[in-house]
Amino acid sequence: MTKPVKTKSTRLLVSLRDDIERFLDALFGELDRTRLGQTTTPAAAPTPAPTRAAPAPAQRFTPPVKPAPTLATPPPVGAGRFQTEAQAKSQCPADLVVCVNLTSKIFHVAGHKSYGTTKAGAYMCEKEATA
Repeated sequence: MTKPVKTKSTRLLVSLRDDIERFLDALFGELDRTRLGQTTTPAAAPTPAPTRAAPAPAQRFTPPVKPAPTLATPPPVGAGRFQTEAQAKSQCPADLVVCVNLTSKIFHVAGHKSYGTTKAGAYMCEKEATA
């Protein structure tokens, strides 16, 4: 019978298995391998693994707080254009309030990613924005 050839990857796997067993033994105490169906033979004393510095504890990531949508200054000029959403809602309680980009003439409804974030914009009632 020929002796199996130990390649570098085989040695690494055996070393990894031994490291895992030592870790589990240290964590849970000696395992009762006879209960697991394995017969134990006294193994040679394991070679101590090289010591490494413990990694620094991971810091928790906290996402930055997104500021409330606001329109850039200067304040909107013209009838029916409001600087805040509350001002627009007070003037058109029965109509939908939209955020209008005054440069591109495109309006966005609440919930859209561009709502309240345009640089040259104003809040308006939808009827006035479409007129």
